[in-house]
Amino acid sequence: MVMTYDYGVTLDRILSSKMLTIPPAFFCRYLTSGWPASPIEQHNLNAELGPWTDHYAAGASMRASLDYKIPVPAQDRVKKDTLIPAVRAFKRKFPEPLLKAMDLTMELQPESRPHPVSQLQQALLLK
Repeated sequence: MVMTYDYGVTLDRILSSKMLTIPPAFFCRYLTSGWPASPIEQHNLNAELGPWTDHYAAGASMRASLDYKIPVPAQDRVKKDTLIPAVRAFKRKFPEPLLKAMDLTMELQPESRPHPVSQLQQALLLK
């Protein structure tokens, strides 16, 4: 069975497209209730979204699968970041490039995350 995730950016792009006949003012950014894997820019209607937004959510989803618990919400991490980097928390349990890439995707500031997917792919290949 194949599963796909939509972390909200795709919906945001569709809703803002010129093909809609409903005014964009009726829409807000899509955030899944009870799932705090969304990055800080997704909570700001004026912030630019892009691949880096989905990279954060994907990294938070991977982190949740390793921690066996939901990730710390980004809004809480901005106030006080208590998240232990994956490279420390899971050292020698998983490949280091995977852990480094996961940490990179979960950087709080969007400009610190991989922007094109090729940057994320490169991070996964580094040893």
